[in-house]
Amino acid sequence: MFENLAQILDAAINRVNQVSRWIARLGGLILIATVLMIVVEVSFRKLAGRSVFPATEISGYFMAIIASWSFAYAMLEKAHIRIDIFYMKSSHRLRNLLDILSICSLALVCVYATDAAMAIAFDAYESNARSNSPLMTPLWIPQTLWLLGFVWFTISVFLLLLRALVALLCHDQSRFTSLLSSPSVDDHINEISRN
Repeated sequence: MFENLAQILDAAINRVNQVSRWIARLGGLILIATVLMIVVEVSFRKLAGRSVFPATEISGYFMAIIASWSFAYAMLEKAHIRIDIFYMKSSHRLRNLLDILSICSLALVCVYATDAAMAIAFDAYESNARSNSPLMTPLWIPQTLWLLGFVWFTISVFLLLLRALVALLCHDQSRFTSLLSSPSVDDHINEISRN
């Protein structure tokens, strides 16, 4: 019974990981474009003494959107910073407990952040809020894109949590470890040698 569910969840996590990787690449390109836009804006201000477009406003929207959409990729690639001195010296049972506790905590934070982002975007839409710049951007547009990044992150976290619980129920310690555990120094060395 759990084997079929495990296969479905593995396929879903692989798909989420692929999509997240492409989103991260797109975010990198948007970040490069944002830097170029700011360089052009600053250069034009210096040379012509006036602003061409509100680069600060646009870059702020892009940074928030890129950040929310990148959280899932960072989580799936275990790219977040971890302080794991105590963790690495713990037993497997304690590590499993800490891993479940951390992913459950992350799930709660995701739900809270997504709810807050939804309230902000909905309020901006309802009140027809606009930026106080020459662009007069309807704020619900960038805030909805920001919200969708949090929704994607929340979906990713819950898929990972569910798959980790299935791995525990099936006594599949190696799969559980690959999903949630903090990578060891040997894991980092093996990853570098593969690339």
